Amino acid sequence: GTRDTSETINKKLQRRREKKNSNNDAAPPPTTSEISPYDSTKNSSPNCSQQSSLDESFKLMKDAEAWELLMTSFGFLYDPPNNAYCLPGIENMPSTNPSAEEGVNYFKTLKDLRHNLCAYGMPECNVGATWHTFESWEQIDNWLKYTHVEGLPDGAVVDQSELGEPITIREAWSLLKKLGMKYSSGGYVIPQSHPSEKTWKFERQEDFLEHLSRFGIPSSGGFTNEMITAEERMKLDFYIADTRIDRSVRSKI
Repeated sequence: GTRDTSETINKKLQRRREKKNSNNDAAPPPTTSEISPYDSTKNSSPNCSQQSSLDESFKLMKDAEAWELLMTSFGFLYDPPNNAYCLPGIENMPSTNPSAEEGVNYFKTLKDLRHNLCAYGMPECNVGATWHTFESWEQIDNWLKYTHVEGLPDGAVVDQSELGEPITIREAWSLLKKLGMKYSSGGYVIPQSHPSEKTWKFERQEDFLEHLSRFGIPSSGGFTNEMITAEERMKLDFYIADTRIDRSVRSKI
């Protein structure tokens, strides 16, 4: 079939995302309330473009299938002597480059690699960037998109209609507060899960949700999944995962 360039793929992704999100309302702006910045008489979706998946169901790739596609179509490498999953380019293989860093150039588990790509996006592929198809990229994009949905089995069929109506932004915020998130001094705060970690604060709602989509909802002191039901957590994870993010561009670590 016809191969797509990276530029063509990005344009197709943008058109598809715009079509899915064309009917979404803008989010209510943060209020002056320190208690609930999402309070509004209007149920609306955030302007970071949450997308409804009620009309869609699809099967996620299994992890092994995703890794095979990353190698064959995107140029990722496996380093047998070090049991390492490497970004494209032999300079990222510890067996050929002693300066290669774990967690930056290579990863000890496929799960660690997936979490990194979900957070920072795909690298510019030395081998496969101009050869992978739009369909193969979409498969990888979905595999990364649902990285942080708890309880989603390997190769799961994603059909959010089975969970009923998607939650609203106000419902999501209510659940996030139960898991330790808060609004304070004009910003959305993600508490540290460990004293050595940074406390994140975002002035913009969309930046707050994008961070959660990339890195997942952290476990912070005293706040656990016992605060909400398993169904609520699943709905919340899907809501966060549906935040529009362009993972075709690599962010700086």
